[in-house]
Amino acid sequence: MTDPNFPDRPEHPDFWGLSEIITTMDDTADTKGPHIVWQEDGVDITSLTYMARQRALRAKNLLVGATEKEKLTIMWLDAFTAGLRFARKQAQPTITIDDSQHRTGASSE
Repeated sequence: MTDPNFPDRPEHPDFWGLSEIITTMDDTADTKGPHIVWQEDGVDITSLTYMARQRALRAKNLLVGATEKEKLTIMWLDAFTAGLRFARKQAQPTITIDDSQHRTGASSE
């Protein structure tokens, strides 16, 4: 059922999953500081802040003429997508192929 205080809010399970994550992040930031939220996930903070600055500069140059709301929405979506793809990439197993037989000319026979 739609909450009359938030008539545009989706009722999709993805919304509620995201809401739970964001609420937890906000609670952590409010009690321990925003930097703890970023550090808890184990991503190198120097790499993360560098990338954030670069993406912000890119957005500034590309989003000329966009409203403040459009800019913030696009930047949040960009960061979310990057985070999701980064998590998926980190979760993929590293495959090592032993090609020593090919390099040495050895035969399996």
